[in-house]
Amino acid sequence: MNIEQKQIFEVRVNEDAIHKLAGAFVGFLGSLRIETQRTTVDSIQNQPNEDSSDGYSLEIKSAPNYTQKWPGPNDYEPLTNVQEGTARYNGHSFTVKLGFAIRNAAGKERVRIVILVNGYPAAEFAGADAVIGGTSLVASVIKVNGKHVPAKSEVPPTYAGMPIGSYREIVDGPNASYGMAVICAQNDYPTMVKHALIRYTTSKTQA
Repeated sequence: MNIEQKQIFEVRVNEDAIHKLAGAFVGFLGSLRIETQRTTVDSIQNQPNEDSSDGYSLEIKSAPNYTQKWPGPNDYEPLTNVQEGTARYNGHSFTVKLGFAIRNAAGKERVRIVILVNGYPAAEFAGADAVIGGTSLVASVIKVNGKHVPAKSEVPPTYAGMPIGSYREIVDGPNASYGMAVICAQNDYPTMVKHALIRYTTSKTQA
């Protein structure tokens, strides 16, 4: 084999090696893409279904602002960004309504969300700041027999699949609870209403 033939042979060998490496790299990208798609599908399938075993569903829409009357003689609170509708839970239908306000809590002004079930204020959520709207997080304590569930403790099975954490993760300040809480975005109405329904139905059962 002369020098020219040897050079041609080496070029062909190098070209073959490049083609093989390129093929292997394309195959790797394909397998990576398939695995990524599989992971995405799995994550979607593992998300809790709102139509779960408790039959929870919610139909809600915007409603006029209103003023909430609290127990004090002159204790009125205007609520804005109001939503109202109907929820079903454990085979029963409930009227639900929620509204937003700014109120002092744990040492500073914070957004507060009041949720009424059948006209009764069943739960309240509080935020880290005083900004109404958007997707900033709010929290509401979880109670059993009227007492806060301590931090890092197990919560009742009725909260399975719901976003849970420490209340202090969101509301940190003087006299803030150290208990477990439901934590969600301000616009996550299904989660907030379900928490209120659990509170409402549990209190009626325990009464």
